[in-house]
Amino acid sequence: EKLISAGLRYDITIIPSSCIGEELIKTHGHYHPEAEQGLSFIELYEVLEGEAIFLLQLPGEHSYARIIDAFFVKAKQGDKLLVPPNYGHVTINAGSTSLKLANLVARSFSSIYEPYKKLRGACYYLTKRGWVKNQNYEVVPELREVKAVEIPGLGIRKNLSLLELAKSPEKLEFLLKPSLCLEHVRVAYGARV
Repeated sequence: EKLISAGLRYDITIIPSSCIGEELIKTHGHYHPEAEQGLSFIELYEVLEGEAIFLLQLPGEHSYARIIDAFFVKAKQGDKLLVPPNYGHVTINAGSTSLKLANLVARSFSSIYEPYKKLRGACYYLTKRGWVKNQNYEVVPELREVKAVEIPGLGIRKNLSLLELAKSPEKLEFLLKPSLCLEHVRVAYGARV
């Protein structure tokens, strides 16, 4: 009830361990709508079980097919990921067991799937042989790896679950106002926002 009144939502996602052809199983991928002038809503993930790879990409101002930043984060149980404003993202099950994730996000928006659908996925695919660029994109930068990190200034710590964070939704205002976390995501992920 606290989350509902704060305009937030807590979700659980389970992704089986599998491949489709050579590609590791993943979510469809999506962007978020605008929350503040020029900044999309953000989302906070936690790995509850299994191993995840989060693939994040920042499109250019006028084209989803022209990516200006792309990075991935390997995460295991207890690790958190804060999706920076304006970045799209895909979650990949990188382990041999099911992946169980929790996330906190604003209740008031619907994800934007169309760019991923049109371009047939993210700017990279993760296959059994490694990363492969998606040829449907016009511009794809080199993919960089970023470590899963804590962001203490936002209360994001490995030993503090999202359920615990949700008990104080007033501390999660950055999920509704992404301008409150810009410096944090720049430092944590080298995000270009």
